[in-house]
Amino acid sequence: MHTSIYPPSDDTFFLMDVLQKELGDGRGKHALDMGTGSGVIAEFLRNMGYVVVGADINPHAVEYCRKKYPDIDFRVSDLFSNIPERFDLIVFNTPYLPGKAKTLEERGWCSENGEIHRRFFAELPTHIKDGGICYVLLSSHTPYSPPKKLKYEIVARKKLFFEEIYVLKIKF
Repeated sequence: MHTSIYPPSDDTFFLMDVLQKELGDGRGKHALDMGTGSGVIAEFLRNMGYVVVGADINPHAVEYCRKKYPDIDFRVSDLFSNIPERFDLIVFNTPYLPGKAKTLEERGWCSENGEIHRRFFAELPTHIKDGGICYVLLSSHTPYSPPKKLKYEIVARKKLFFEEIYVLKIKF
């Protein structure tokens, strides 16, 4: 795996545990794994029956995922820039730590002034179907909160040694 690809970590496995509890059979439904990184969440969703698109700004991540999971559609995309479809489910393990990313690798965990979150939440409604659900992983260090107009709840929290991570469930 290329060094610029965000590897599965505590946040990834926490999000997958939450999805396991929250989601049912995905057969016949379409899911987007935004910021797919290593592709493990895309694979997890595919194994639940979803037809999955994995998107990442990192071309190394997309190349890696295409080779490892050839039956999943992976795309290089700056958030929704290469994603015209609407989905039943969108999952995003966001780059939730504050700071300016200086390398491709750092883009997997840094968001300066919450810019990535602002753009994601602004574009989200046009990419999710009526009745769809979005799960977003954030941190106590995330420099941005979703707009109040979105109907969301925190469905899980986990304390780590230097932060608390939590998962938002947004219904449409």
